Amino acid sequence: MEVLFNAIYTLYSGVSAKAVTLQTSLTGGLHFYTATQNTDYPYAVYFMVSNVPERTFQERFENSIIQFNIFSSREHSTDAPSEIVGIRDDLVDLYDECALTITGYTHLSMLRIFDELLYPWDDEVYQYSIQYRILAEKD
Repeated sequence: MEVLFNAIYTLYSGVSAKAVTLQTSLTGGLHFYTATQNTDYPYAVYFMVSNVPERTFQERFENSIIQFNIFSSREHSTDAPSEIVGIRDDLVDLYDECALTITGYTHLSMLRIFDELLYPWDDEVYQYSIQYRILAEKD
């Protein structure tokens, strides 16, 4: 589903007001699956949790779950909890019920199904995890 990953990143890297707001918030960027070891905070990664094909007699769908993990650090921000919640809000503003352009598919929906602020590692690094269910019909 490389085309789905590309569609997610294309929306993020766009010029819409919502995309620019998220880009400004994520000074360390948005990365597929993992960020390099010395990536500056705050940053986010996204990856596929699952992808299940669905079929009817004539239609073919992909039912995918994509997860975003946002990371913030006290070393970077004196108020990392507020920073990460603000970035979460920016990400949700961009991706909730958005319209993705997925090559070879008709995007049907992008629904947030999971949203959790995790307890910080060693009281230094905060993580916010958000999952979306994406349904796309094969053209």
